[in-house]
Amino acid sequence: MTLSNTSEKRSLSSDQGLSKRAKAIKNAFNSRYHEEDFVRDFNRGFTKRIPFNDTPTKSQAYTLGYPFRAGTLSDVFDPEFLKEVKKELLSDVFYHKSNDLYEFFQSEDLKLTKKPYLSALREAIYSPEFVGLMAKLTGLNLNSTVDLAGQRYSDNCFLLCHDDDIQNEREGRRIAFIIYLVPEDWCKEDGGLLSLYSTDLKDQPAEVIHSIVPKWNSIAFFQVGTSSFHEVTEVLTASKDRISITGWFYGSADTPSEIISSDYKLLSPVQQSIEQWINPDYLNEGARHQIANIFLEQSSVELQRFLRPDVYDEILQTLAEASWSHPVGPAHARRYRRIDYDGTPKATILQSLENFLQSQEFGTFLEKLTNLDLRQVKCETRNFSKGHYTLCNDETIEKEGLDVVLSFINSEWKEEWGGATHYVAEEENLLTLWPKSNTLSLVLRDEGTLKFLRYINHHAEIDRPEISLTFSES
Repeated sequence: MTLSNTSEKRSLSSDQGLSKRAKAIKNAFNSRYHEEDFVRDFNRGFTKRIPFNDTPTKSQAYTLGYPFRAGTLSDVFDPEFLKEVKKELLSDVFYHKSNDLYEFFQSEDLKLTKKPYLSALREAIYSPEFVGLMAKLTGLNLNSTVDLAGQRYSDNCFLLCHDDDIQNEREGRRIAFIIYLVPEDWCKEDGGLLSLYSTDLKDQPAEVIHSIVPKWNSIAFFQVGTSSFHEVTEVLTASKDRISITGWFYGSADTPSEIISSDYKLLSPVQQSIEQWINPDYLNEGARHQIANIFLEQSSVELQRFLRPDVYDEILQTLAEASWSHPVGPAHARRYRRIDYDGTPKATILQSLENFLQSQEFGTFLEKLTNLDLRQVKCETRNFSKGHYTLCNDETIEKEGLDVVLSFINSEWKEEWGGATHYVAEEENLLTLWPKSNTLSLVLRDEGTLKFLRYINHHAEIDRPEISLTFSES
């Protein structure tokens, strides 16, 4: 695909304001693509080159092996809205583009359009939410720059093999994409396929290894690089045109990163009351106000004797009889064990505590202490013992959020054992937290702040089990 600038200017007709449907375009975007399980699984397929096919949407991440990654999303926008987008696009002026590489027709840059439905689509694609979604799906670092234009391939139009890459750009094209507005009966025999090439040992295009048939209301996209060779095959029908909106997302030249910790979920309702879990000393207004002031000043706070004594004693007894999984890896990122509920007697109270800590009621309690708007949470009950650790590297980078850890050690932890949690930024140690019995720690981790748990050495005489949560505002 290609997108060329044109110096020719034209006056845009003044259209009426956005219709209700155009205004609601962000809400019309298929909600399935914001669900954590879809984002996690698609990202895994895209970054690891593992085939992925989402049955409800028929969306796919294609495994191309070497040299580049690609995927499709189906049923992306509200179809009635998209019909209006197509109608406005076809009423626009298309310029004939022809040289040795291509033959097709292209609209003016859509950042100039004032037509209501096209403007709404443009703003949705330019939005941080949409760019952020593409970054999560692909694992690529994207910025706010997006190119966008309409294209029309009629009979005999084509785009020959090329790679889309612009050399020597630190902030260049990272994802090429096509939003298909073709007739709903478009098929392989009509031509206009997006064909993707493998490369030979010299990184030259070798053969077509996958072809994507245009489909109404779908997006095809791929990672742009020096080996991202592709073409649009010749359109073979005179009865209909291959209409699309195409462009690029821009960003840094980093390689895609796998989403390691993407199992966030919305805070959930819970039947238990907060009073049956938490030390009543933390439930009066005066105490909450004092804690909130400390957190506002320091962005962290520790709440000792957090659980009711009877609850804490029962949790300790359950953990003493707990079964733990095989070590969690990979080794260049982390090593510890997660709880195995199937092998843990009396696990009900621990599972109930986990559910409570992920509830809207507990989230509201934290919001009063932190003044944050907490929407999502991920939770893990885990145990660190001799030889266990977590590291700061690309495999363990998480989005910013509120880290909440409830520690369950049964005696005093000694510093010479290691096992402290460190928060660092630009090689500066910002905060060190040691495990303490029945203590809840709250730490606001901003973008650029990393955390790790230092290696626990062989002198450690006890384990350090904990429930670790991270709350996010989005």
